[in-house]
Amino acid sequence: MSPDSPSGDRFVWPHCLGLGKQSFLCGPDIRSDKKNIAPILVPLDFFEHGGRHLHSTLSHELGHTLGLPDMYAFPSYSTDVRGRITSGREMMAGSTNMLQHYSIASKMNMGWIQPTHVKLFDIRGTGGYNQNVTLRASELDDPAPGGSEFKAIEFRLGDGWNYYVEYRARQASQTTDAFADNGRVMVTDVISEGSTFPISRPLVLFVHDDVDGDGRLIDVGQDFEERQPPTALDLAVTVVSKTSTRAVVHVSYGSNGRPDPGIRKWNGAATHWQSPDIEVRNDRSRADPGRFTNFPWLGHENTVVAKIKNGGDLAARGVVADFFVTEYSAGDGPWVPLGSATRDIPGGATVEFSASWFPPNVNGRHYCIIVQIRHYKDPANPAIEETNIFNNEARSNYVRFISSSGTAFSPPSLVAGAAAAAAAAVAPTASTRVGTAVQIANPFPAATTVYANVSQTHASHRVFTEATWVRLAGGARMPIRVWDEAIYGTAEWGRSPNRSEKDLWAEPNHVSLVGLAVPPFKAGGQDCKTPVVTGGVGMRVDAGRGTAVEIASLTDKLVEGRVVYIDDGARPPVTGVRGKVLVEVFFKDAGTGPGKTIVLTTNLGEDGRFLLRFDRFPTGKKLESVTVYYLGALGAAASELHKVVSIIA
Repeated sequence: MSPDSPSGDRFVWPHCLGLGKQSFLCGPDIRSDKKNIAPILVPLDFFEHGGRHLHSTLSHELGHTLGLPDMYAFPSYSTDVRGRITSGREMMAGSTNMLQHYSIASKMNMGWIQPTHVKLFDIRGTGGYNQNVTLRASELDDPAPGGSEFKAIEFRLGDGWNYYVEYRARQASQTTDAFADNGRVMVTDVISEGSTFPISRPLVLFVHDDVDGDGRLIDVGQDFEERQPPTALDLAVTVVSKTSTRAVVHVSYGSNGRPDPGIRKWNGAATHWQSPDIEVRNDRSRADPGRFTNFPWLGHENTVVAKIKNGGDLAARGVVADFFVTEYSAGDGPWVPLGSATRDIPGGATVEFSASWFPPNVNGRHYCIIVQIRHYKDPANPAIEETNIFNNEARSNYVRFISSSGTAFSPPSLVAGAAAAAAAAVAPTASTRVGTAVQIANPFPAATTVYANVSQTHASHRVFTEATWVRLAGGARMPIRVWDEAIYGTAEWGRSPNRSEKDLWAEPNHVSLVGLAVPPFKAGGQDCKTPVVTGGVGMRVDAGRGTAVEIASLTDKLVEGRVVYIDDGARPPVTGVRGKVLVEVFFKDAGTGPGKTIVLTTNLGEDGRFLLRFDRFPTGKKLESVTVYYLGALGAAASELHKVVSIIA
């Protein structure tokens, strides 16, 4: 119910409070009492107010708790899209008094369909095929293991874009799917999540009607044919026979030979809001790939790499990829271009495209990388176009922190007397609270409420947000701060019976923040108004004891020092700080030249000491400064120290 609604309209439609699960602290123990809850609000007198039965609408809302979005006809959709809404054949596209099933794609998204029960045809540029496939009715249980029946056919057109074929036939023992045109094979057009605003279509649509008008719901003797772009396929699905429990369909297809350069999107929190085909490389990631692969290094030269695959069988010549950076945002923001790259991609091959990026070392700044592939047409023959238009953009968010603390913790209950006083002298302070600001955006033209849905993966961390929802004007944006801290060194850590330093050090906390905007309109005649995903960000937080770099000797030939825990002054020094240091040595021209930086790395000795000699001293230049970066290790937080030669005696 919107606070802007007139008093006469203040009826609350049943709705899910969010999309998917939300984390709540349901007891005093921060480690064991966190619960993921997906609440639904349902007025008991819904029939009196809404004029319909509760069971169908409640089933629709339960779909939201399992992560399914609304698939109604939004006002922003084109006439073509609105004409292909799945309505009564998909629970998320309508919640009338008739209790319909979810589409096969929605069932797959919820994990209800085994992969072995889906007949896959990967037709991205492959040759051709002719085969009969037996489909078991969607309303029935799974096919027998190892049998010849399937619950669905999947035509994989490209990364994140498929057609699905399923058989919908009402069963005598059920009340669901009571269609007048019962017993039809249904063909749907499905894209994966990960899209950003403006939302141009729901995840599941009917396919376009074909030339002969048989189209999307086909009976015996009818077919669905697609022999035109955008798929550039010669595809036909024909219903051969049917009973009340199964249908036999004939599948034939052939590729006309097309290129298809594409890049995979992120998959939300499951991939920490990062595309598997975007990677950031730098000297630090090369020095310690186990800890810093695909992490930007602020204040340093980075290379953004996009791994673009040609899923077609024809070579794609002159493919252009554009690189951008934008704000760390659960929506969208201004794009700053980083550059472009042009390369040829053979059929079936993957080629790396790259652009340089020098992000400023500004405290609190974090970024999102965007890669766009320009719509592809063959330079010599523009009639040859790419197969899939839905795999031309990908994004990756980047942010990483370390919540550092002090010495190993001794719970008060385990020490007594003089031992307690000694323990108190070296007891750690609470781990540092680290965080950043995330831009929350309202993508709609009218004012609405936007939620910040936060989740985390590690029980020994706690996450704070400045706000869990905001009211924003149409098109407005607002930063919300998010913090994380490990509970090591706090009273909660001491009270936790299952605490484990090893687990805390070894596993980072992955924080996900999802922006969810409430549609400021009714869609499809419904007033569900379940928030839609505007985007998301991921934040990685590692835990470790605080460290410091000490330089014992610095000359124009070498640097010598050690890495220590920051609390070592409170007790005998702890040896055994392990890991690696990366040293940047900057040499300055005698005149006004740009100078030169060389990068050296070495492993620490058992006592945390290091020694590096400058064997590659550039001719005609003098040493200006040295920066030592300790890259961290299990249980030890990263640290750094910058030294200018002029201050060294």
